[in-house]
Amino acid sequence: MSSVIALLEEQHQEVLTRIAVADGRFDAAAATAFVAFLEDDVLAHFALEEDLLFPEMARDEALAQGPLRVMHAEHAAFRDLLATAREARAGCDERRLCAAAADLAALLQAHIAKEDGVLFPLARDRLSADQLARIDTAARERKRTAV
Repeated sequence: MSSVIALLEEQHQEVLTRIAVADGRFDAAAATAFVAFLEDDVLAHFALEEDLLFPEMARDEALAQGPLRVMHAEHAAFRDLLATAREARAGCDERRLCAAAADLAALLQAHIAKEDGVLFPLARDRLSADQLARIDTAARERKRTAV
């Protein structure tokens, strides 16, 4: 089993826990904290997926044209919503910030369900042991150089 995929699944649980605490309702303070978490943790999570896992999966054309296309589109939608949240925060527009946080939470819930339910099982099934080992090695190297 890939340690990177296991890590990504653990990170999903942290995101879902934070969303559950908010229960879909964000005041300005909660929205600000949630957006800060997304800027740090979720963008780093996306980088692991986009830089390490997705390229290996994209070697399979069916995965590249199907599930990965959806994941990339959802990552782009997330970044657009995050930009909206940042603009709202910078402009002290609490209503818009709270709405963006709620939209981000909804998007992430659906996105995580797809990754945990479809993408990661496909990765485990379709990627070779060598590919999974390459992903894990690259992740360890990334972590070492980041410290």
